[in-house]
Amino acid sequence: MPWAVPSVVSGVLWGQMFHADTGFLNALLFKVGIISNYKIWLADPVVSLHIIAIAEIWKAIPFMTLFFLSGLQSLPSECFEAASVDGANIFQKFYYILVPLMIPIAIPLFLVQFVLAMKSFDTIFVLTRGGPGGGTTTLNYFIYQEAFETFNLGRASAAAYILLVITVAIVLIPIISKYIIHKFWSIK
Repeated sequence: MPWAVPSVVSGVLWGQMFHADTGFLNALLFKVGIISNYKIWLADPVVSLHIIAIAEIWKAIPFMTLFFLSGLQSLPSECFEAASVDGANIFQKFYYILVPLMIPIAIPLFLVQFVLAMKSFDTIFVLTRGGPGGGTTTLNYFIYQEAFETFNLGRASAAAYILLVITVAIVLIPIISKYIIHKFWSIK
């Protein structure tokens, strides 16, 4: 469900959940007796940044789950059976068999999620518009502000190039490290 919901709709739903007067979270905490006055969740820069992170993670969970599930289903059962015969416990099977076999699935998946996180805009725009006090202004949202709010296209272009360089550098790290490992530490 979270993956099918458009980002703007998701942002509106999260905004309604954390709304100061009519939000579900404030009503629940007030009824239980944890708070006595309604809290303005999106007025605190640290809390609002965490709310945006939770909303983005919530959207990514189905995508990640589908890929990890398909990866788990494609693993050879013979490895786990051989480990059981050799007397490996569940933690040893996890650490020595499952994790190494899942790395080829996890690395590209985390790279895709990183690229999606670097270009996240909708949730920030709907929930906080970069505020309060610039606490949720990411580089991507800063580019939008410079280009379309202040019409400072030079700064927006420079920031976009910086975002591109950061993204490409992070994406190239696993590729370069794989090359280095195979080039210098492979057994010949």
